[in-house]
Amino acid sequence: MGVHPAWPIPLSIEEKLALGELVAIQGQIEHMMRLALDYSTYGGNRERKNGGEPIYPYVSIRAAPLGLAVGTWITTLRKRLKRSDLLNAAEALAARIKDHVETRNAFIHGTYAHFPHHEGRPTGIIFDVREDMRGVPGQVMAFRAKDWDLRPAAAILDARDEAAILSTDIRRFKDSIETADHH
Repeated sequence: MGVHPAWPIPLSIEEKLALGELVAIQGQIEHMMRLALDYSTYGGNRERKNGGEPIYPYVSIRAAPLGLAVGTWITTLRKRLKRSDLLNAAEALAARIKDHVETRNAFIHGTYAHFPHHEGRPTGIIFDVREDMRGVPGQVMAFRAKDWDLRPAAAILDARDEAAILSTDIRRFKDSIETADHH
């Protein structure tokens, strides 16, 4: 890449790839949440507006940040789902999505820096991490100034895997609504 950011990003190639996949998986999660609402309303048979694009019942969550959208999502499903097994699954997924949002935000909105230490105690923060500093004892962390959230950058790999599992579980939930008689 020809243009460099203000500070080098002190992540490994594997961490950078996982961060990119985390973003892509997030799109899948949001899309499947919308499809679940769609199927809970129309069983997948959406009406067409003037013969064109489908009318989506999830417009209210489309523009909202995921942390807010999950509340609208579960509230809507509570009104539409009559089967307790589907409703219980939706409640469990909503709780997991809320947890996921916090983890995701820490890495997506984090600034990555090296936190050097001496004898196990932090001695500062270095945002301008250069190659010659890679040997300095310490740990690369995601630092989120908004709420002072601080997490090891290596945990990006776990966050990516957790997001992948969550996306698969939401897909299964969406599929079960699509094929079930839930009204």
